[in-house]
Amino acid sequence: MLRRIFIFIFLIGFVFKTNAQSTKGKDFWFAYIPNLVSVPPDIYISSDQDVTGTITVQGIGYTQAVNVVGGTTARYTLPIGAVPPYNEGIHELAVHVETCEFVTVYAVNPGNASSDATVVFPTSSLGIEYTALNMTGAPNDWGDVVSIVATEDNTDIEITPSVNTDGGELAGVPFTITLNEGEIYLLRHDNGGDDLTGTTIKGVNTANCLPFAVFSGSQCINIGGCGACDHLYEQLLPDNNLGLTYAAIPLAQKNRSH
Repeated sequence: MLRRIFIFIFLIGFVFKTNAQSTKGKDFWFAYIPNLVSVPPDIYISSDQDVTGTITVQGIGYTQAVNVVGGTTARYTLPIGAVPPYNEGIHELAVHVETCEFVTVYAVNPGNASSDATVVFPTSSLGIEYTALNMTGAPNDWGDVVSIVATEDNTDIEITPSVNTDGGELAGVPFTITLNEGEIYLLRHDNGGDDLTGTTIKGVNTANCLPFAVFSGSQCINIGGCGACDHLYEQLLPDNNLGLTYAAIPLAQKNRSH
């Protein structure tokens, strides 16, 4: 656990130093995804200057004042009800962070021995077309999920799953959902033999340019061949921000760790 915390802190520093301009903002929308280990989730907020603001989860009536001293990172622990249940469908559990100055936001699901975190992109960096990236688990693993977060009312989104979903949606067959501000749609797939990678998520009324966020991951999946499973949680970049060349660094002496 201590090693994972160290890696997370290192990555926070690395991302903040190398990509500060792309991850700083004053307005953020995101959602957690279910973790096999149920604990209250955390938000870390970093700023170069003194900042005030609010954290809101409308669906559970939660509001938290934000006060960050310049040059530091503040931690806020949300109620466990901010983590959606492992059910496919719409949940009013988007987390909204608003601040008076530019900050960087990190969302952490800190389950004991099954934790993960993501940098949260500001609303200004969101897009309208995404492609899911997940990981195929072992047959007995918990499934993978995709979470879609609306930032405005009447956000129409077309989803084409790459595999059959637990909610009855069929592989390769598009379906449309409408989300309002603060709502999320959780797409779920439980078969460890394949995963949701390649699922496309795109706005269908692009004339309105209503941006939304997408998160990918797994409730608990085996990584490293140690006989236990781990939570995966990451925000996806819009398709128009993807590149052509990447470097993948495995963990030392671990299988399936890319």
